[in-house]
Amino acid sequence: MRRIYRNGTRAMEYLVFGFLLVLSSSPAIGRGEADQFEDFSEITLEELLNRKVESASKHEQNLFESANAITVITAEDIRRSGATCIPEALRMVPGVYVAQVSGNQWLVTVGGFVQDAYPNKLLVLVDGVSAYSPVSGGVRWEDISFSIEEVEKIEVIRGPGGVLYGANAVDGVINIYTKSPGNTSGGYVNVKGGTQDYRSASAATTLATDDDLLRTRLAVNYQEHQGLGMNRGQEYEDANAVNAASVRNQIKLEEGALLHVNANFNSGVNEYPSETFIPGTYYHEATNFTTKIEQYFDNGHQYYLQGSYSRCYIQGLSEDDGWKDYYDTISYDLEFQHSFPFDALGSHRFTWGGGHVWSLAKIDMIKDGEQDFTVASAFINDEWKPADQVLINAGLKYERNSFLDDPTLHWRGALLYFPTPEHGFRVSVANAYRSPSATDLFAERYVPLPPEAAALFPPGTAPNMASLFGDEDLDPEELISYEVGYRGVWFERVNVDASYAYREYDNLIATVISDPGFYVTIPPSTQVGPFDTQYQYSNDGKATSQTMELGIDARITRELRLLLNYGYVHLDVDDFENDDGIEKYSAENFGRIGLSYTHARGFMADVSGWYSDEVEVYRRGPNPMPYLFDDYWRIDARLAQKIQLSGGEIEFGVVGMNLGQEWHEEYMSSLGEYPYPIRTSYYGYLEYRED
Repeated sequence: MRRIYRNGTRAMEYLVFGFLLVLSSSPAIGRGEADQFEDFSEITLEELLNRKVESASKHEQNLFESANAITVITAEDIRRSGATCIPEALRMVPGVYVAQVSGNQWLVTVGGFVQDAYPNKLLVLVDGVSAYSPVSGGVRWEDISFSIEEVEKIEVIRGPGGVLYGANAVDGVINIYTKSPGNTSGGYVNVKGGTQDYRSASAATTLATDDDLLRTRLAVNYQEHQGLGMNRGQEYEDANAVNAASVRNQIKLEEGALLHVNANFNSGVNEYPSETFIPGTYYHEATNFTTKIEQYFDNGHQYYLQGSYSRCYIQGLSEDDGWKDYYDTISYDLEFQHSFPFDALGSHRFTWGGGHVWSLAKIDMIKDGEQDFTVASAFINDEWKPADQVLINAGLKYERNSFLDDPTLHWRGALLYFPTPEHGFRVSVANAYRSPSATDLFAERYVPLPPEAAALFPPGTAPNMASLFGDEDLDPEELISYEVGYRGVWFERVNVDASYAYREYDNLIATVISDPGFYVTIPPSTQVGPFDTQYQYSNDGKATSQTMELGIDARITRELRLLLNYGYVHLDVDDFENDDGIEKYSAENFGRIGLSYTHARGFMADVSGWYSDEVEVYRRGPNPMPYLFDDYWRIDARLAQKIQLSGGEIEFGVVGMNLGQEWHEEYMSSLGEYPYPIRTSYYGYLEYRED
């Protein structure tokens, strides 16, 4: 899959970029101003106040009435940003720290905690199905590989969501909604191509029967790129290639019930540089089948029952053995929910439900090579409006994980006050738990001696260089969060979202040295080692954090929109003896400012700047040390043009990422040897969309 990057292609890339820039700035032909123009300023106050979200209460509600700090990214927001993957799009959310680790790895975290570039306190859902890994915790973004053109919206909860989503929804929940056949009629064809041999092709269409009782959406995608190029004179090995396909069906049943039958599949090859913990080439497959039946009644009652099957399978390429099984997880998930209104001392909406999950984790680095577990849960939640200006939200969730000795109880209470319809204040307190992963509990990892060190010992007696063991008696990590927030609309066109949280963490799982190992003396007096150092997971960690988040969405004029977000995270982690580094942190200050311009004849221009101040990563291994990343700005820009055709429209454009500097470093795994500088890149695209 790897191709050699040739310097001669550089001039051609600049030539293509300049040609598309000139072409995209020409006026559109055909479509009239009244039909083509997206007017940023003429959105009504009622539309701003009644924007809908689903994730905060697991049923549709006004964003202003959400008990959590929550942000919504729409499909149009994603298109205007120029993002080619979901992590890039998440830079638009206040309080979400995003950093590119390599050509196919991304760090996304809320609240600051990071675990080897896979934060394990952030729950990610795709159409309601968890993408959280039961093996090591965290989310492998490189394995969520459907086309970004298929994303309808992304809702991001900033703060604990354990009452509704259970374990692992500690610092936040990211809920990704793909386009469904029920609310999407048109299809599209999209092609992209750019530097680093980036190429992508995707297409989708929606089919319906004459009576509209059955609607089906089909989508396919292929994309690949050859990674970041060169580092310290050597070529990176961080390329990837991905195929994805999905079919989503909506069937209208009697009495207004809807049946959804969905299937998603993707496969691909990822390469990881030699400096990482898992160097080499890996093939992955991800499969999901989901069936959901939902019903809405005129009296306000809502029901759904959902079952899903998910599998993620990874093979590693070995020089000696060829392709070898590396990782395999299987999950069966069944859940139900009932939501209904009732009147007792005011207006209530009561929601209750439960579920059962069975998961199997296979990887040779855990005890016996595989472990399975179950999670059973039940929850209740009440939204009570005792007066027009007051809303009280309270809930409980009981959860039983077969890995753990005791069940956990998640809880939340929130008070919302609306002095006027345009302004709302929120005070809340909640807890959440993160269950230990299979690796935390059952790890058995061994690092063999390098050949030069093994020669110091008699044949057959050489110890391991190091080893890491899990602890089957670990308790879940616990968070208690205290939050205040404000949402408001100013001048009938400026949305403001601000929040502050103080959080206390207990029973944090970290790596400690359980045996420091030993040294070998080489005559006359040189000591070499340590050898056979043993590490173990422990519940000894505690921490507190303070976070502040600000988001502003201003429709300045008919043509101009301003988007600004900012996040501040300050973590204090208690040190303890033999600590080899609790999960390290994101930057303390970070954010994005973006401007979008739309001309009446279809020309669009978008530019954004992302800032991150310095961040320290604790590099583990034989020579542990902190690695300090400098603060940086990255500038991304997009120019595009729409042209109306009979029955649809064409959009073409050019995007530049990380403009203004050829290279900069953003992050690395704490198990890596070196960071991987991120380079300037360009791509052009052409898309046809049906009306």
